Amino acid sequence: MYTFDNQHQLIEAKFDRIDAYGLAGIVVESRGGGGNGQPQINPGYNALMRRLLEVAAGQQLSLSLVTLESRPAQAAPANTRILHLASSYPLHISAHVKQREALRTEIGRVSAGMFQKPGSKGGNPQKRIGLYFANANQREALLDALASASIEQPGDAALQETEREQVQKARIGQSGFRRELELRFKDGCPLTGISTPALLVASHIKPWRDCTPQERLDPDNGLLLSALADRLFDRGLITFDDHGKLLTNPAFPVEELARCHLQTDTPLPMSTATRGYMAYHRECCERVWSKV
Repeated sequence: MYTFDNQHQLIEAKFDRIDAYGLAGIVVESRGGGGNGQPQINPGYNALMRRLLEVAAGQQLSLSLVTLESRPAQAAPANTRILHLASSYPLHISAHVKQREALRTEIGRVSAGMFQKPGSKGGNPQKRIGLYFANANQREALLDALASASIEQPGDAALQETEREQVQKARIGQSGFRRELELRFKDGCPLTGISTPALLVASHIKPWRDCTPQERLDPDNGLLLSALADRLFDRGLITFDDHGKLLTNPAFPVEELARCHLQTDTPLPMSTATRGYMAYHRECCERVWSKV
């Protein structure tokens, strides 16, 4: 998963869910590479750690545990992977920037000294770190906050409508909403067969701007589509009937549709709630199509 900073810039560092020690956590991938002309992996590691702590503070969350999850640590007993910090667990994440930064620095310093090979000098503070919360609800609250953070900030008002919707879609794509869609659409995009996560978008059926907060997080209001299929659906060039059969805008040139290579033999799976959302989408499409 990826997220954005509070200036709407993508943070180039990956994180994901992790469950261990009877707790629900987030693991931040290591920063590495960059030698011999190779691109650096997860260069935004520090920016991501700062962002996670910032949003967790805003949610008034505490860290139940911080662990080292790098490869050398994986073979070691679980209790030896725990970071022993100056304060005891659980760690309250301060709302003050300087105190959060001190915590981030301490995590880097302590983890750098763990599992070093004999005779090695120094350490790499940019290691794979597990941040654990008391339960899954707290973790999902953090993920949802990361997804929706800053959507209503003043900076968003300066964005064009299309840009704002894409920012919102990208943020919500990192939350539990996307995770649930990934479970439902295990084979990837049902229209293209594309399954590479980086090429898939967690799409809302009922447009974001028309949704209640609950509808924005309802997986029945979602489809996991390739970037191409998402654009077709978002622009009202395609939709689906109550049986999951593909419907196309009559103004959409047949030859262009053929170039999209959409798979239409298998109907889209439709729950009762999804049919309701799709009916709303069809109404939006039909208002446009009636003018064609």
